[in-house]
Amino acid sequence: MKSAHARIAVVGAGLGGLALARVLQLHGRSVTVFEHDAATGVRPQGGSLDIHGGTGQVALRAAGLLDRLRALSRPEDQVWRVVDPVTATTLPVSGPEHDDDSPEIDRGTVSRRRPVPGGGP
Repeated sequence: MKSAHARIAVVGAGLGGLALARVLQLHGRSVTVFEHDAATGVRPQGGSLDIHGGTGQVALRAAGLLDRLRALSRPEDQVWRVVDPVTATTLPVSGPEHDDDSPEIDRGTVSRRRPVPGGGP
C-alpha cells in the first residue's frame, strides 16, 4: 500500500484528535476518527480547556477552525487568587506567566457535532 493511500485512524474525538483529523483532511488525506463514548451525553465531558496563542491556537488555525473557536469560546480571567481559609482575605500571590489571549471552551462544546465549512469532523 502506498503511503499516499494509507488509511489513517485518529483515536479520540477530543479537541486534539479532531484538530488533527481536520488538518489531515485539508491535506487530502482520508481519516476515520474513533471515540470510545457512543454519544456526547454518555458521561460528563470534564472541565474547560484554555486555548493558548502559541500552542492550541496554532493548531486550530492550521485546521481552519480558529474563527470557530472564537465564536464558541469565552475570554476568562487569568488571575491567580489564594484565599486565607480562616479570614477569607485574599493573599498576594504570583501565578505562572500567562498570555492574555487564552480563551476557554468547554469540552462538551468541542465534542458536540457541528458542521464545519468544507466538511470534516
